[in-house]
Amino acid sequence: MEEFEKPALTENEFAAKLSPTSLHITGGSLIEFWYADGEMFWGHSVGLTSFNGLALTDVHVEMFG
Repeated sequence: MEEFEKPALTENEFAAKLSPTSLHITGGSLIEFWYADGEMFWGHSVGLTSFNGLALTDVHVEMFG
């Protein structure tokens, strides 16, 4: 076995690799954004859930897949 580590990305490089795939809005305060990861995380989806709408100060981030 050989150890492998992907190179570090700048903030702009990281953001450029994310592609939006869906947006879910529930009521007045729950918003979910889902993104394809651009193979940064071996094909997982990245999700961001805001529990206080567009204020985006109460946020949960997760990976799926």
